[in-house]
Amino acid sequence: MPDAGLAPPPGEELFRFATVSDVHVGLEHFAFLPTVHDPLRKTPGIEPPSIRCLRAAVDEARAWGAQLLVVKGDVTQHGHLDEARRAMTTIGDMPVIVLRGNHEHQRGAADLTPAFGDALVDGVRVHDVPGARLVVFDSTKPHHHRGSYDLHADEVIDALDGAGPVILLTHHHPQPLPVAHHWPPGIPSGAAARFFDRVIGVNRQVLMSTGHTHRHRRHEHGPLVITEVGSTQHYPGTWAGYAVHEGGVRQVVRRVAAPDAIAWTEATRRGVAGVWARWSVGRLASRCFSHAWR
Repeated sequence: MPDAGLAPPPGEELFRFATVSDVHVGLEHFAFLPTVHDPLRKTPGIEPPSIRCLRAAVDEARAWGAQLLVVKGDVTQHGHLDEARRAMTTIGDMPVIVLRGNHEHQRGAADLTPAFGDALVDGVRVHDVPGARLVVFDSTKPHHHRGSYDLHADEVIDALDGAGPVILLTHHHPQPLPVAHHWPPGIPSGAAARFFDRVIGVNRQVLMSTGHTHRHRRHEHGPLVITEVGSTQHYPGTWAGYAVHEGGVRQVVRRVAAPDAIAWTEATRRGVAGVWARWSVGRLASRCFSHAWR
């Protein structure tokens, strides 16, 4: 399926995969005060909005041509085993890699290995695909919203060194400041910059993508591009596709388009007194772009 209006990076397309972030199975309302509720909740037989949005995202990513799905954390709301099992049932037989988010590491969270099985990343996962190496690493700290790039940095750097083009995937975003100026907190700017310097010190052909914030942003650190991709079930309700080419990678962020999913994500735009709809979307160039390896 073509991506109209977006020029591809150089060379032949070799592989496609997709990501979802912050699915939050088990969370069926929105906003700091639970003021936004599912407009279809009284429809007989309707699935919860988190499940509707995840199911539609997987179906749409598969139709786009994705051969692999990476879940970048917070697949559950409470870290409960039944939430994780329901998420995996919804994903079905699509090949999948699952990262923990802070919600999987909150106090009282269960061991979710029985649900996620071999799909769950424990530390760092290296997955080579045509044209690139995917390096998926856990950025969580038990019982904390804030994460860390340092815990597995040495193993990540080893995986990047001499690997050629790499797409680096994790949960927590880099903060632009040393202190968090919006919720949720991510990686303080100094710690993030030190990690990024190590990355480009061994490999300049890297694109990094995160979740956690439920919004869409793009950052640059020298040749390294870092993106934040929003939540599957909160406005605008998105999944991201990555088309790997010989000379680069194309990121395409798409809204989950199924009507029963749109009914919910449109309702969530009212969150935070309507500010959420303007805050979360970000610039088009932050969501959809082609990046040539340098």
